[in-house]
Amino acid sequence: MAQGRPRLPREIYEVRSAEGLLFVGVSLAAFVGFGLLAAWVAARPWSLALRIVLAAPLLVLAAQGAHLLGFVGHEGIHLLLHRNKHVSMILGSLFSAMTSFSAVGYGIAHWNHHRYTNQASDPDARLYPQFRTFWTRCLFARSAGSRSHLRNTVQVALGRTLPLGYRLPFSAREQQVLAWCNLGFLAMWAILYLGLAYVNPWLALFTVVLPLALVVPMSGLRGYVEHAGTGIGVFRDSRSYASPFYTLLFYGNNFHLEHHLYPGVPCYRLAAVHRMLRDGGYYERWQSPVDATILGPLRHTTSASQYPSPADADLAYDPFADTPRGAAAPRGASAVPLPHA
Repeated sequence: MAQGRPRLPREIYEVRSAEGLLFVGVSLAAFVGFGLLAAWVAARPWSLALRIVLAAPLLVLAAQGAHLLGFVGHEGIHLLLHRNKHVSMILGSLFSAMTSFSAVGYGIAHWNHHRYTNQASDPDARLYPQFRTFWTRCLFARSAGSRSHLRNTVQVALGRTLPLGYRLPFSAREQQVLAWCNLGFLAMWAILYLGLAYVNPWLALFTVVLPLALVVPMSGLRGYVEHAGTGIGVFRDSRSYASPFYTLLFYGNNFHLEHHLYPGVPCYRLAAVHRMLRDGGYYERWQSPVDATILGPLRHTTSASQYPSPADADLAYDPFADTPRGAAAPRGASAVPLPHA
């Protein structure tokens, strides 16, 4: 591990299949359970105003469950859902496909995002800077990402090489099979949803259509909370929104800076990593973008903060070793390779 970026206890990295499956279960239960409750409330013989007041927060919670299912796909491509990496990929692809998330295509881009965060070869730094206001991010960022990830998945399924420097830790044939599986899962859920809409349109509206519609702005804005207004280099290129409120809401995935520092740590242990780094003074030392308030991180969804749009070439070394103009280099700082994933 690089100097200045402390070693973690080995057990922090341990992937426990039961805990990964618990994360899947919580996400699935929130998506389906709150959607069913919203449909039940909406069908009660109560006044329209009361039904709206009671059903609206349930739909938001159902949408957050769908949001977490996207994170299930994220954990899957990081091989953190299950000790068997193939099972992790399949689980992540299967359950995140419920929200139209193309995990395999996303995963290939995301591994490059980790290697080149906010740099020229970061796929996200080419995709998301185009949306510069709250409303364009709210309405269009999620769909732009989804189209890109689906294209990647189709390309891999067809055996074509993507113009990206890094690929998932599988052979070309394994990646192709995983991509076809992902496309199959997407088709399966679409068919099931259409069947539900045919049999019970009211239920489909509250358990599928409305929650997934609400996910569009929620997930579209989140990327700007995590990266808008950040820089280049570890401890600097990602933001954590560290309020306990977000820890509960995101199952630990709100510790995005910690995830970029240690992408091999499961989401349910990132809070522990955060405490270690905070108590060690690392955030203060590097003036890291960590916000422990509830409303503070949300300002980065507006035009007040822009997604990094690098004009320079990729840095071959870790700019963690560099210091601001006029500042002395910290003791122990050195140029070291960036982590690949």
